[in-house]
Amino acid sequence: MFLLFLLLPLFGSAISQPASKEDVLMTCRTLISKAFKHESIADSLYQKLEGENGAHNLLYGYRGAIEMSFGKHHSNLIKKGRYFSSGKEILETAISKDPNNIELIFLRYTIQYNVPGFLGYKSNLEEDRAMLESAIDTMSLVGLRNSIKDFLKNNQAQ
Repeated sequence: MFLLFLLLPLFGSAISQPASKEDVLMTCRTLISKAFKHESIADSLYQKLEGENGAHNLLYGYRGAIEMSFGKHHSNLIKKGRYFSSGKEILETAISKDPNNIELIFLRYTIQYNVPGFLGYKSNLEEDRAMLESAIDTMSLVGLRNSIKDFLKNNQAQ
């Protein structure tokens, strides 16, 4: 019993440690599409990514996508535009650092496919789709590969 009392603080600190980058990444992959539909999910993901400043490039790209999702949830047109522009800049910066990252390309493609044309963010659709189609069979992440296949199949080229 005494030994358990001594070890209890160690278990408590292990339980309360922050999520690993891999855990946060898995959460982003799972919830990103829901962030564009539900403000509470966007807020939750943003809190997990708030400190991402580019050190983990893929998470930085997700942070940009989440910021873009905030624009969809605000009624103030100025805030909508600011969130969208800021998120776009972050996502494009992440892609410029790793232009062959299929996951980042897929993020951009799905966003560009779904945003209204007046936002002027559709310039990479053709090249991104071609890149996704050529890389899909070589991807090691089965869940991501299936998500890309499903999206491409269900959403024809614009």
